[in-house]
Order: sequence, then structure tokens, then C-alpha cells
Amino acid sequence: MVLGCLIAWALGCLGAWVLAMCLQRRVAAGSFCNRVLESWGDSAMDCALEESDANALRDLGAFVSTEHILMPCFYSCKISTSSPVINSCIPPYFSVLLVRRRSLAMESECHNLDKSPIFHIRAAHLLEAVRVLVACPTLTDAEFSLSHLGLSWPANWETPMFKDLMFKFFSLLKSSPSLSCFHFRNYLTDASLYCKHLQTLVCENPRLETLRVCTDGPNLVVLAKAIAVCLSQNTVLKSFTLEVPTYEYELNRESLEILLWPFTRSAPSEANADLKELALYLQYPDGSCVDAIANFVRLNRTIKKLDLGFSKFRSCLKDGKMPWRKFCRALEFNQTLEELSCPCESQALRELLVPFVPDRYGRQLNTTLSTLRLFVSNEVNGRWVEALVNNLVVCLRDLASALELNTTLKHVHFIYECDGHGTYMDEVKSVADANTCRVEFRIREILRTMIDNELRVNTSLESFVVGHWTLLRVGAEWQTSYRGPCLREQTEEYAVKVKMTS
Repeated sequence: MVLGCLIAWALGCLGAWVLAMCLQRRVAAGSFCNRVLESWGDSAMDCALEESDANALRDLGAFVSTEHILMPCFYSCKISTSSPVINSCIPPYFSVLLVRRRSLAMESECHNLDKSPIFHIRAAHLLEAVRVLVACPTLTDAEFSLSHLGLSWPANWETPMFKDLMFKFFSLLKSSPSLSCFHFRNYLTDASLYCKHLQTLVCENPRLETLRVCTDGPNLVVLAKAIAVCLSQNTVLKSFTLEVPTYEYELNRESLEILLWPFTRSAPSEANADLKELALYLQYPDGSCVDAIANFVRLNRTIKKLDLGFSKFRSCLKDGKMPWRKFCRALEFNQTLEELSCPCESQALRELLVPFVPDRYGRQLNTTLSTLRLFVSNEVNGRWVEALVNNLVVCLRDLASALELNTTLKHVHFIYECDGHGTYMDEVKSVADANTCRVEFRIREILRTMIDNELRVNTSLESFVVGHWTLLRVGAEWQTSYRGPCLREQTEEYAVKVKMTS
């Protein structure tokens, strides 16, 4: 009996000790989680490499180092914030995806050799992953995306450790021997927080040719200054794209003037001498913004390809100004642009075409532009089909008159809004209703008339695209193909190619 009591007492003490140790470990684990959230950089950097991270890094290195004897492989990588498990005690993660390509040129998904699995790597070991990528001699394209992902990320994005991580990330990336294209997406609260690191990449990497920045936030003036610093010291970039995707933050005239200053300054400089392509994808701009762009078009002497993407642009904007007049006048002075893509309200099309039509003395103000892409919007009130058809008829007649006299344009794309809500006809992939097909057939009739009249006179135009219709000059004839939805159930001739020869 005494022995049994002693055994029971011992087991009870042992259980209490075990319970106490478990509680202690649980409290310690909770404290560790709190420390990770408060300063994940210090604690994580000092931790040993976790097994999951070690496996991910090993598999990443194995994917990159795989030898392909038959053909060389070029790599694209995408690094983005991720959270594999929603748990407040898990430190920040990054996901890494690699794609092998057959050639230097970016190809469609169906031409990719293969993709890697998505490797989830904690922020503490992000730099190890970047070292693996940078060591790859054929890494040509990289995308880096920052965004909020909930509880697993620190609430304060301005922590010194995270800023230090970003600085080291860009410093490593600039040492890549083959990186030529970098796409930076920043969806944090302040657009200016990390864009300053782009200067490290742009100004110190002699191989980078293409830079794309997609970002927003309340501090776009500081962002514009950071990008302007990059461009004012740039000697390698050939293409730059800026996208501000939200309506909440607008790139105003001050920001645009700062951003475009490296392209408009009169003092000679080696900076941007090789930068020939510029794209600005903005939301609803005001007239002052278009004034700033018009000033850039008038003064710049280096950019050959300009792509302007404005959401819901109208010739008379919310401030009541008519900015297209200044933009059209700027095109008259510009003798450098070879390719222009821009939005235009249907009522402003005739004015936009003035620089490309000879006057009564036979003088054509703009003779250098060879490719013109117009995204034409329609103000639709009431019955949209009738309004669209009427606008199309008027716009295409104006365009036909201009093409009959123009002798310099080689490629013209006319892409029009079909519903009054920002949807363009070339985006419609399936048959919506009979009204949609009415519009398509009406375009076919107009194109046939143009082939018999205006395009018979024109000797320089090589291609003409209207929505889903494409006209190509083949010798002395025009051949028209259709890739829209409305003729798929018609005859096989229309399903493959519609021939309308002069």
C-alpha cells in the first residue's frame, strides 16, 4: 500500500512537471511569435535555416542548375509576397516561380519549356534565394511584387530591418550578369517607400534595358522624384513603363512634370540617349496632366515609341479643359516619334488627325510617325448600338479622308469602345447578341468602300486594323481577315479569311 502511494505521488509530480514544462514552452513559443512580429528581421536572421526553407532553396538551385544539352534555356523569375499558412506567428514569406524559355525573346505560355513549383521562402532567407538566381548566367527577366497579405506581415512597413532587406535585395539583383528586364510592382500604402532602391538597380547595372514600375500610394510626388533621379542618371535603359492602377491616387501635373523632366531638359546629356520607348498607364487624368504630356511631346527629341493609356479619357475632362488641342499642336512640332498609341474621344479624332494630313499648300506637319494606334471612346446615351454605329461611321469617314491624303503612315489601328463602359471591341471574344454583329457587319461594309476609294489612292499604308478586322496590303491588293466572334458560324470562307481585293 505504501509502495503504491509512493508510485502515485511520483507519477503525480512527474505529470505536474511535464505540464509545467509544456506551459513554459507554450508561453515561450508565444513570446517568440510576438518577437517575430515585432522585429522579425533580427530574430529570423539569427535562426538556423528551417528544413522547409532548406528544401526550397535546394530545389530552387536544382531547377536552375539543370543542364539542357540540346538547347540553351533562358529564365524568367517572379518573386512576390505570400503567406502559405494564415497564422500570426508565421514570419513573412516570399514565393519564387521560375520559367524556362527557349529564346531571349519573351514568348507566350504555350512556348515555355516548363515552370518550376512555387517555392515558399521566409523573408529571412530571401537573399539566399536571390543569390541562387543571380548566379544563373541566363536569367533575363525578373518581377518583384510587394503587397499586403494580412496578419503574417508586420504592421509597420517602415521597419529598419525590412528597409535593409530591400536595399540588400536590389544590391544583389544588380550583380546579375544577364538581367535585362525588371518589373517592380508595389502595392504598399506609400509608393515612395522602396522605389528609391530602383536607383541602385538602374544606375549600377550595365545590362538592364527594360524597366516597368506598377505602383500607387499617397506620395506620388516623392515617387516621381525617385524615378526622375533614376532616369537622369540612366545610360542603359531602352524602355520604361509607369503604371498607376487605382483611381484613389492620381498622378497630377506636378508629379508628371517631375517624372518627365529628364526627357524635356534642354541641356545636352548622355542620360536616356538609348531610351526609345516610354509608356504611361494612368487613371482619369485632368487637363493639366495632358498639358504636361503635350509639353513633353513638343520638346523631346529621343523617344521613338510613346504609349499613353488613360482610363475613361474624354476630350473635355472633369476640369472643363480641352487638352487635345495642345497635344495635337505638340505632334506638329515633334519630328522624332515613330509610333504613338493614345486614347481619343470620338469628337476629337478629326483634330488629332490634322498633323498627318497635308494642308492646301501640300505641307504635312508630321512626317515621321509611321504607326498610329487610337483607342476611341464613345459617349453613349440611350441606345448604345445606334450611337456606336453613328460614331463609327463618322470616325471612319474622317480616318478615310486622312488616309487618302497621307503618304507617311504605314500602320493604323482603330480600336473603339463598344459599350460606353471601357470595353473595346477587340476584347469581345464571343458573340454577345445580334446588335454586336450588326456593328461588325457595318464595319465590313465601310472597309469595302474604303478599299474601292481612299485606300486605292493611298500608296504608303501597309496595314489597317479596325476592331476585329485587319486589312493587309499584299502587292497591289488588300486582303482582309476577321478574328471576331460574329462570323464563326458563317461560311468557312469567313471563318478563315475574308478576301476583299481591290
